[in-house]
Amino acid sequence: MQKLPIKDVAGRVWGWVQIEDDGNKKALDHTGRILGYYKVNSNTTYDVSGRIVAYGDLVSSLIKIGNKS
Repeated sequence: MQKLPIKDVAGRVWGWVQIEDDGNKKALDHTGRILGYYKVNSNTTYDVSGRIVAYGDLVSSLIKIGNKS
């Protein structure tokens, strides 16, 4: 498993993309909460509720850069 930080231009971490050994990915916010996931076998990105967000790997786009609450 690999965990890649998503940073803004100032170097602040806003979230992570966690890559599993099977290639599936999870988007995590700065607190570690799951925002969604990507399944490699279906080539589909889902939100945390399981709804399809996009076809293809757009999991990092689930992490919002802006004011942390």
